[in-house]
Amino acid sequence: MIKMIVTDLDDTLLRRDRSISDFTKEVFAECRKKGILTAFATARVAVSATEELVPLPVDIRIVSNGAMAICGERELYFNGIEAEAANRLITRLKQSGASDILVSCRKEAFWESDRIAGSAVLRRAVWCDFSKPLTRAADQICFILSDQEAVRQLKEEFLEYAWISYRDGSHAAAQKGVSKLYGIKRTAALYGIKLSEIAAFGDDAGDCEMLTHCGIGIAVDNSVPEAKKAANHVTASNEEDGVARFIRDRLLQ
Repeated sequence: MIKMIVTDLDDTLLRRDRSISDFTKEVFAECRKKGILTAFATARVAVSATEELVPLPVDIRIVSNGAMAICGERELYFNGIEAEAANRLITRLKQSGASDILVSCRKEAFWESDRIAGSAVLRRAVWCDFSKPLTRAADQICFILSDQEAVRQLKEEFLEYAWISYRDGSHAAAQKGVSKLYGIKRTAALYGIKLSEIAAFGDDAGDCEMLTHCGIGIAVDNSVPEAKKAANHVTASNEEDGVARFIRDRLLQ
């Protein structure tokens, strides 16, 4: 019996234009009526995963690739990089020529970019050039660095962090051990739910772990080959409401 449903957002639940269909909203509302806990697990930081930007009736938002979970306005857990350590990494990023450095500190984000006002998902970030040290722990530090050798060197220098590279060419660092599956485990434990009682949806390489280890792993049809291989099932694409269709047809019956 599935007691919890977790889905990735971009390219899995959300359509290319980042919209959510009324059908999907209705299906998730039905899950809640039936007592099934609903959540999304995303690499997005908290300011880009608000109810305003993701108007979906879910119980829990697992953000920053698993570093933090939020229920309504309540923080369920937080696993961040302490301020002093974060400042050391930011200094090295700037020395390495990284650009668009984005640091998420719980429900705030600081971004070294002139694109804040025009950003669809990060318009609530605060511009910052990091000339002054951070005073708070960071759940995720993101950046763009095209020099792959420099990226490799950073990863070797900061072995204490979990590193992830995204399809858009950006990279991120978080506390060691943090992942979407880590976030799902911590959240499920708070509600007394086993991994075997969870259905997870995803599309990218970063979703493979949760697709493999949750009770049921479902990849949308537009997924990368690795995600399809890791999943138990493949549903319709994100443009065709694949997540909601699978939930309605297979999990709500």
